[in-house]
Amino acid sequence: MSDDTITARFRKPLLPPPPPPKDPPVKDVLTQLLASKKFLAFIVTALVVVLSPIVGVLGFEVDPQKLALFVGAAAAYILSQGIADHGATAAKINAESAASMDPVVPHDTMAKDEPMVAL
Repeated sequence: MSDDTITARFRKPLLPPPPPPKDPPVKDVLTQLLASKKFLAFIVTALVVVLSPIVGVLGFEVDPQKLALFVGAAAAYILSQGIADHGATAAKINAESAASMDPVVPHDTMAKDEPMVAL
C-alpha cells in the first residue's frame, strides 16, 4: 500500500456531519408574532394609517396632526416594549447565571461579632 491510500483511509470523518438546522414551522412563527404586543401595536397603527384616507372619503374627517400624534405614540409604545423585553431577557440571563454560582456575602452584611473565615 502506498502512503496516499493509508492517509486517505485515516482522513475519513469519525462522525457524520450534523443535519442542517430546520426552520420553525410557519404556524409557530405566526403564533409568536400574534402574541407579541409590539407586533399587534404595529398592525393596528398600520391599519389606522392605511384606512384613514378611506374613512376620509366616506365623510369622516381625519386630522393629519392627530394621525401623526397617534403614529408617534404608537412608535414610542413599540420602542418602550422593545426596551422592556430586552430588560426582561437580560434579567432572566442574569438570574440563570447567578443561580449557577456560589453565593457571595458582602462584608457589610455580616454580623460584627462573626469572625472572618477564609475559604
